[in-house]
Amino acid sequence: MNKIGIIIFSLFTIIILFVNYNHFSKNIPISYYDEEEWVGQSYFYQFYINHNFDRNIWDSNSSKDQPMLTKFVFGYWIYPEYLKMKQYNKELDYSKFLILNGFNPVDGLPQYHTFAKSLGDNFVTLPVGIAGFTENLINVYGQYI
Repeated sequence: MNKIGIIIFSLFTIIILFVNYNHFSKNIPISYYDEEEWVGQSYFYQFYINHNFDRNIWDSNSSKDQPMLTKFVFGYWIYPEYLKMKQYNKELDYSKFLILNGFNPVDGLPQYHTFAKSLGDNFVTLPVGIAGFTENLINVYGQYI
């Protein structure tokens, strides 16, 4: 395949993924309770792009149990939403943003566990075995923010 063919194929693939994400993936129901953990572990993305390689973060079970690529991809997709919210709250970091949106706190850093606890009833972790569409889960468990 020539260079132009590779470029066209790459652009086509990116467009398909983007359209899929914007029109279908946002409406996929949560199927398993651990999906919030998968998305929540995208906190590694901010530490990586900020070149923060603190051992407390990178030596955790979350950094070693699964490949990091998926966590970085989730971070890449979610980070623009965080940047929009950060415009209104300059003190907000990406890990706190994830916690405020119902995802698990950062392993190995006590300040994030303390932050999650400070939210009290406003912070909900889905019980094991719970599944459903976002709107239904919000009706049962409430809005996070």
